[in-house]
Amino acid sequence: MAIPRPRGRAAAVYRIYDRAGALLYVGMTTNPTSRLQAHQERSDWWPLAVSLRTEWHDTREAAEQAEARAIRSERPQANRKLNSRQFRYRSRRFHATRLHPLAWAHFGERPFSFPDVVEELGVPASTATQYGNALVEAGMFQKVGRWKAGNGYTRTYYRAVDPEECANEESLSDPDPGRPTTP
Repeated sequence: MAIPRPRGRAAAVYRIYDRAGALLYVGMTTNPTSRLQAHQERSDWWPLAVSLRTEWHDTREAAEQAEARAIRSERPQANRKLNSRQFRYRSRRFHATRLHPLAWAHFGERPFSFPDVVEELGVPASTATQYGNALVEAGMFQKVGRWKAGNGYTRTYYRAVDPEECANEESLSDPDPGRPTTP
């Protein structure tokens, strides 16, 4: 997707939102099209992104200042730079609490295995397994059977329960007790 640059504007501050309208990321760039492509290829939160808002600035410096203000005041979920949340996570990681809505949106009623979650959604393997098992215990993923996958290995398959049918997933704890949770 090409994002046109308004005449006389040097840099943009962009905000990326998830389906619920929660702010995922704030960034600054002189080339939004290539920057968004980089996020798509490398950002673990990208599968959650559904909308984008850009604001153009006359100078790169003005855009950098606007970006810093936005990150500090709006506290986007995925930003590490200038965000007080950066000290809460030991490494780049997928927000485990997003696994159920992401699986529901992507797979719907279609059966999937945890390796499918890793391959198709880009979720880290440890998160898919640990939090996936917690979702099974909570009744948000239901086991539907075991079949041989294309690689010859037998996999357990699940289906995501419709969010309308399941209990509040916010009550689930993060599978990594060594990491404080986000307030």
